Amino acid sequence: IRATASITKASFYRLVWHTINVINKCTSLDIKLPMIEQLPAIREGFKSISRDGIMDGCIGALDGYLMRITAPSFAECGNVGAYFSGHFCTYGVNVQAMCDADCRFIFLCLAAPGKTNDSVAIHKTSLPDWLDVLPPGYFTAADCAYSITEHLVAPYSGPQQYIEAYDNFNFYLSQLCIRIEMAFGLLVTKWQILHTLINVKLKNLKKLLGAICILHNFCIDNRELQL
Repeated sequence: IRATASITKASFYRLVWHTINVINKCTSLDIKLPMIEQLPAIREGFKSISRDGIMDGCIGALDGYLMRITAPSFAECGNVGAYFSGHFCTYGVNVQAMCDADCRFIFLCLAAPGKTNDSVAIHKTSLPDWLDVLPPGYFTAADCAYSITEHLVAPYSGPQQYIEAYDNFNFYLSQLCIRIEMAFGLLVTKWQILHTLINVKLKNLKKLLGAICILHNFCIDNRELQL
């Protein structure tokens, strides 16, 4: 008779969190902002997906993502309402992320409670300081939720978007911006836990999402994009 091994639920979760911690401690897989010498290769990646190479100089596609969670306790955050997103009608945490042309994450930060909009959340991260010291000619592509700077480019909105020249600009920029949407799509499709409300302590959210995004990058590096 073959014996069937089993573990308790507590032991299972202990093993899961041990694995998550090991993944996050693997320095060779860290999600880090690129060094100056890495920028030309990232730039070429985005130029290659821009029609006729029109958009040149992009080194990242930036956007926010709402990581849906169960309602945190007052003891954890002090302001439970700040985590409720009226737009998505759920509790969550605002995640700011940037990817390269291959949808590989090169920046990730659990920036703010879910009620916070992207234009505010981005300034709670280290990314603006990094952008400020980029060499001339480099920029990050984002949507119109963000404020335009020398190194952060967003599409025209309002009445201006209907002017032909500005509409053309928006078209070419959208070919770059879509990469972060694709990255989020791949992330959520592959890691089904993100389809549910995450029920862990706020202090553990960074560990969980960090491990998922590290594995996302690992899969892209090995071209394992689908289950």
